Amino acid sequence: MDVATKEGIMEVLFPIATLGITTEDDHLQFRRIAKKLMDADCILECITRQEVLLAERNGDRLVLKTTKELRDLLSDAKWLLHYLERTNKQTGHYHVLQKPFLSKDLKRHLYVCDTFYYMGAPCYSQEKLKIAINYLTVLNVIKRISEIWDTNEKIADLSLLENYYFFKQLNNAAQEIITCHNKKQSVLDYLLVSGLI
Repeated sequence: MDVATKEGIMEVLFPIATLGITTEDDHLQFRRIAKKLMDADCILECITRQEVLLAERNGDRLVLKTTKELRDLLSDAKWLLHYLERTNKQTGHYHVLQKPFLSKDLKRHLYVCDTFYYMGAPCYSQEKLKIAINYLTVLNVIKRISEIWDTNEKIADLSLLENYYFFKQLNNAAQEIITCHNKKQSVLDYLLVSGLI
């Protein structure tokens, strides 16, 4: 674990680690942290290391041109991919040409094709849409976990893979702190032994 990662983890967890274990407020704070950990673990399980690597590799080839909310864009992209798969269409070009005759639902989702540019071309094919969806999924997971742990500024300069590992390590450290708390052990002793401080 590098120094920046240790500092980031400690910045998030040190206020918790210095709590006592005797007052009701301390127990309440640990329960909040346990809830955050449970939520963050559940969200982080949505992606694998391979998906993060793929998203990072394709991230510099993919251009996103929208101000739409990430979660909505991801949902619309998945809907469009599902539609293309269900109708056995390999590409959305056909639908763009037929736009005046399409259903309102399909028209509403076609903007997704022009929102993503992969290697300079709009993402009309299923293959390119899958790449965009993978990238958006990883971004969405990192954004949601960052919001849970309130780490937006700490991770801004990290790559997707560095973010993934940062949150894995943060969740592991939080789990150890909660375990120490539950066993009535010194959390600060754990942090010293683990090398986090």
